[in-house]
Amino acid sequence: MSTFDKEFWTFSFHEMGTRDLPAIIDYILKLNKDFQKIIYIGHSQGTCMLFAAITLMNEYFKNKIKLFIALAPVAKLTNMKSNFLKFLSKLNFQKLFKSAEQFEIFPDTKISNDINRWITNKIPSLANFALEMISDDNINSLNNNKKRMKVYLTHYPSGTSLQAMNHFIQNFQNKNFAQYDYKITANMRIYGQPKPLEYDLSKIKEIPIALFGGKEDKLATEEDIDWLKLKIGENLVFSKIYEKMGHVSFLIGNDLNWVNDAILLIDAFSINDDLIK
Repeated sequence: MSTFDKEFWTFSFHEMGTRDLPAIIDYILKLNKDFQKIIYIGHSQGTCMLFAAITLMNEYFKNKIKLFIALAPVAKLTNMKSNFLKFLSKLNFQKLFKSAEQFEIFPDTKISNDINRWITNKIPSLANFALEMISDDNINSLNNNKKRMKVYLTHYPSGTSLQAMNHFIQNFQNKNFAQYDYKITANMRIYGQPKPLEYDLSKIKEIPIALFGGKEDKLATEEDIDWLKLKIGENLVFSKIYEKMGHVSFLIGNDLNWVNDAILLIDAFSINDDLIK
């Protein structure tokens, strides 16, 4: 398929987790035949796709993942505080994009990169404001590397599908962690019921999970992480909320205390039959 085809963009974190992740993991283990499992480190959507997939394919992931380190973990977004995503949820932006036959959003193009580069160099306060609107409180007081932030914002965001963005907004609006809502007729055909099936996190068994959260994170809030801790139950091996850390601080932070904690976990779980990812 071409990226100009509507069908190309019919995916969200669900397909990333149930299709892409198994393909990637199997490929890694095929190339590294001496190893039986990996240690998986995901950030934000990289955690959401695995949480969703494990509930549907627990046996597969139990046999392939030794430890799941979740940075800024995302599942249910009930307490999400992002003004930008709240605005999109009220705007009914999906209908607008569909009417324009635009199924890729925030594409990574030379024009968008040039604009972002100009803004971050000439009006850094505007770039900071955008991050505060989207994901992080008090961006100037966080332990972020301001110089590197300019570099990353030049290539951020890098594009996704309309369906992927809408899936997150659906979960926020419905206050749940569920599969994609195709509306009643299609839901009946796909799920056998009017509403999409929820991801049952109680089905996660025998997969050690570590949760790393930021105190100033608007997307993966402390309240929703507490809910996630209760749902994953005995699978939880580590949980910590870091002060002066936001959603992107795990990518561009000056404070590397969370890295030290992650390394300790990796060392503890890295036995001979493991491969770190």
